[in-house]
Amino acid sequence: MSKREPRKSTIKKFKTKFPASKIKKIMHSNEEIGKVSNISIALVSISAELFLKDLIENSTTTVKERKILNVDSLINCIETNQNFDFLIPIAKKFRKKQLNSQKEKEKEKQNNKRRKTNNHNSSKQNSNSVTKEQKN
Repeated sequence: MSKREPRKSTIKKFKTKFPASKIKKIMHSNEEIGKVSNISIALVSISAELFLKDLIENSTTTVKERKILNVDSLINCIETNQNFDFLIPIAKKFRKKQLNSQKEKEKEKQNNKRRKTNNHNSSKQNSNSVTKEQKN
C-alpha cells in the first residue's frame, strides 16, 4: 500500500483560522516545493496563529493603560524582543511610512487653516465691496 495524503477534513479537525488555499498558494510560491500535504498546511496555519498570538501578547504589555494596540506598540515590541528581530527591517519601513503620513496630515491641516483664513478674508472683502456699492 502506498501512503496517501490526509483528506481535506484533516484541516477542519484542527480548526485553523487561516484559509488553507492562501497558505498553499504561499507555499507553492517557492519553486522548490512540489506537492503539499494538507497536514503540513494545517501545521503552518497553527504556527502562524501562535506566532501572531505571541506578537500581540508581547505588544499589549506596553499598552495596558490605553488598551489600544497600534503600529507603534507593535514596532516597539519588534524592536525590543529578540524573538522578533527578523521583523525589524519591515518595522522600519512601517515606521517610515507612518512618519510620512503624519507629516502629510500636518501639511494638510496647515493648508486647510490657510484656506479658511483666505476664505474669511475674501468674504470680508466681498462684503465690504457690496456695502460700498450699496452706498453709491
